[in-house]
Amino acid sequence: MDHDRLNHMNSIHRPKACKCKQCSYCAVTESHMLGHARMHALDRFECVSCEVKLATKDALQKHTLLHITKEEWECDDCHKKYASRLALKVHQCGQHGLGYQCPKCQKVFDASIKKARHL
Repeated sequence: MDHDRLNHMNSIHRPKACKCKQCSYCAVTESHMLGHARMHALDRFECVSCEVKLATKDALQKHTLLHITKEEWECDDCHKKYASRLALKVHQCGQHGLGYQCPKCQKVFDASIKKARHL
């Protein structure tokens, strides 16, 4: 494995060290976990449909759309339907490998900016 790829794999894909006690999130470092834990302290807005808690009213409003929006976005490959274009893109990247692939580790992203941040 070349030096650049090894550095990339160690910094981005090394095993996660810290697991959140409130959800399934895993962090690479303790400082990342502390930042994540602060998010839980802000979980004040609860969805009446599924009881998920969110940090902001805006996040709750966006989440609520998942419960009331018709599934109008269909995957051309497997015909599953999604409530938003973003949900469809995430599905296509994860299930069908469509998107922007990291040349070093082959991870696939649904947006070129996410790939750029990853690198």
